[in-house]
Amino acid sequence: MLLPDWNLPVSQFEANPAAREYRLIMARRALDRAERLRRKAEAGEQLSDSDFSQGIVTRDTWEAWLARRRAKDGSVGPSPGVVRTVMLPGGVPLDLVWVPPGTFAMGLSEKERAPCRTPAGTIPGDDTDCDGLRPRTVTLPRGFWLARTELTQAQWSKIEYGEAGSSTPYYANRPRILSWKMAERTIKNLNRLDTGLSFRFPTEAEWEWAARGGPLGGGHAWSGSDDPADVAWTANSWPPDGGSPYSADFPEVATKRPNELGLFDMAGSYSEWCLDRHDPPDGASRTDYRVLRGGNLFLSAAYCRNGSHDAAPSDDTTGWTGLRVAAEEAP
Repeated sequence: MLLPDWNLPVSQFEANPAAREYRLIMARRALDRAERLRRKAEAGEQLSDSDFSQGIVTRDTWEAWLARRRAKDGSVGPSPGVVRTVMLPGGVPLDLVWVPPGTFAMGLSEKERAPCRTPAGTIPGDDTDCDGLRPRTVTLPRGFWLARTELTQAQWSKIEYGEAGSSTPYYANRPRILSWKMAERTIKNLNRLDTGLSFRFPTEAEWEWAARGGPLGGGHAWSGSDDPADVAWTANSWPPDGGSPYSADFPEVATKRPNELGLFDMAGSYSEWCLDRHDPPDGASRTDYRVLRGGNLFLSAAYCRNGSHDAAPSDDTTGWTGLRVAAEEAP
């Protein structure tokens, strides 16, 4: 008996209600049996041939089902940093990097807080300084895919307009400025494509875990380095000639060194939207604020560290904000 994940073509069942009911009952028994086998295996018990003697679940179908289940729920996946490429209309690639589950200290580390213990950098009611979060332990039980770069103009155009979308070379590899609401629409349109993945915003915790390099991270203050010049375009390094940043051509993605997972521009470049809401400032006229992470090229490097934290109205298009999509296996 095959498991419910397989669509076994048995046309003789379709014309017979009793046969269809029998098939459903057997499928439920197979699923229950597979769950019991999974729990036994994950408890460290050795599975023997007698576990499969009833014929409800064979060893081969159980192992295939278990692999599919684990891939779907993210508890087991590829090696950290493995790249998966999704082809957008017009043959434009969207590279995704696998970020495995894990536990980490979220917020500005002692190394990240040390350079900016000044009254101007202090958050009222907090002691972490420089717009970071109070460190706390966070566990992410599921792995996920995260875009290797911020969404570029070429990628955005193909998602929104298909084959007709522009890929003008000058703009193609530069990040697309998006408000949170514009990014939400882009994600909806991306999910209309047949990719086998379900795209979404990363949560703030997922973003920071990835920025820190996941299980490969070296404990750096900026994503991939303790020297922001290695990995980030910030107000300290942009433009390279020291002129006005407003008169310079904005940098393309992936022109700095990646972090340990192979993710580019997690620090600096454009601030990146997360799923999480944020309390609006007192007296704000707009109430839907969303979290931004990573800082941008108009901020000093101190505000582009792994634990740095910001927020803006979800319909704001005046800042240098962009999108780095996350994804998981489609249901």
